[in-house]
Amino acid sequence: MAASALLAALGSSDAHAEAPPVLLGSFGVCGNAPGKMQSLWGIAAGPDGSVFVADEQVQRVTRFNGTTGEVLLTWNVPNAFDVAMAPDGSVCVLRRSAARIDHYTDTGIPLASFGSAGSGDGQFNDPFGISIDPQGQIFVADTGNHRIQRLAADGTFLARFGEPPVTAMPLTRGQLKATYR
Repeated sequence: MAASALLAALGSSDAHAEAPPVLLGSFGVCGNAPGKMQSLWGIAAGPDGSVFVADEQVQRVTRFNGTTGEVLLTWNVPNAFDVAMAPDGSVCVLRRSAARIDHYTDTGIPLASFGSAGSGDGQFNDPFGISIDPQGQIFVADTGNHRIQRLAADGTFLARFGEPPVTAMPLTRGQLKATYR
């Protein structure tokens, strides 16, 4: 199951129910060929029921039929780590080791690319996750900078939550104490 995309749903719409998740189906097998997966990190559902999977090791995004698991489309994306669907059906791919976000149509046509390595606004240090709200704002878990960044749909920096360490003082025996804002 390590290289399979899984589809699950809660057994009940009652928020207070204790029902375990119910497996609705699974698809995919381990491998490098189109439709096969190696290192899955990101998965997002499209408005048409398709499923987009980011596979960092084989460096691509694959679009599957969310019901049958049929491969609908693949496109190469170096360092594809996570994927998120925008309200208009377009796809943002977080390229973790490149510290960038690529924006594509749902058919893999590039629209824009933004971000760079660093600690400034709109820069990322080991970004680990991406999500898009109903208004199209992009949220990035900027792990190495200890913050969440909020960007406009075009990649323009809007806000950040959390701050990186600003000072450090040495302690005894090789320990380091960091002071946060």
